Amino acid sequence: MSDLRLRDIVLIGVVVLLLLLSGAMLIHFIYGENPVESLKDAASILSSGSIVAGIIGFWIAIQNYWNGQIDRANQEIKLRQDALEAQRRQTEEAVDREIRDWQKVTIHAYLQRNPGYNSFSDILEFYQAKAGTHPRLLIGKERLTEEELRRILLELLAVRIIAQNDSDRYAIEDWTEADDEDDDE
Repeated sequence: MSDLRLRDIVLIGVVVLLLLLSGAMLIHFIYGENPVESLKDAASILSSGSIVAGIIGFWIAIQNYWNGQIDRANQEIKLRQDALEAQRRQTEEAVDREIRDWQKVTIHAYLQRNPGYNSFSDILEFYQAKAGTHPRLLIGKERLTEEELRRILLELLAVRIIAQNDSDRYAIEDWTEADDEDDDE
């Protein structure tokens, strides 16, 4: 019934009232009562019916108003939830970037302090010990796994900041040899 518009309800009410009025007149006509009395009875029925139709119309108008208000409030809530979710994702992404940058810098600093090729297990041990010392970030155990360290090492390898040998050992990329080769040519 809420899908019906107020106009449709009023139209249905008018049709019903006209049917009631014509029915009352017909009954009074068949039984031979005074047509004027029949019209008075019909007018009484019509006025009662119009009051009922008015109340129904008013109720529907109120219901439509509040449904509209509720819909607008729900839309506002949805927009705010979406905005909060987007902000939460942005915050998570920023924290992830900051952790990732910290991881890269920490590993790079370790390799600089320990020249030559360092074993994966030595790097992992240093990496896990160093994680609790970040001044602002709480780095959970899921960020201190071997897989996560390998991911960071691969990122550093990809941009050629570090080098890896066949024994799964890592060192700072030595660009001086490459520069010397360029000079020889």
